[in-house]
Amino acid sequence: LKIDRANVLKGAAAIEKYGAQGQQGVVELFTRKESSKTLDLENIRIAKMDFETFKVFPNPVKNTLNLSFISKEEGAVEVHLFDETGKQLITKKIESKAFNEVFDLSNMQTTQTLFLTVSQNEKVHTQKIVRAE
Repeated sequence: LKIDRANVLKGAAAIEKYGAQGQQGVVELFTRKESSKTLDLENIRIAKMDFETFKVFPNPVKNTLNLSFISKEEGAVEVHLFDETGKQLITKKIESKAFNEVFDLSNMQTTQTLFLTVSQNEKVHTQKIVRAE
């Protein structure tokens, strides 16, 4: 699964398009069709990943974000960090079920809200991260 960009819908737009409820809104993930020679984005909804362990801290984050997890499935795992405009800030691809890394955000000019996505075997986990002042 190759995530090309993300979009956040909140309020009336999220309710109208997806029937969303609550304060969080909806994260839309868009993929690039690998077989196409042109950029062909399609809106996708994907099953959530299943983990033995999953930790992301601190949240809110100021300078360093810690991420560790162990997936219950085999296969390549992709980790992406997006800001709320959909700009991709970090991308990592690993061939292991286990992941443990510290991301330095101190020099990144980002929005207050970030979205961490972890994808494997067409399944995705999305975590909202808030930047501390």
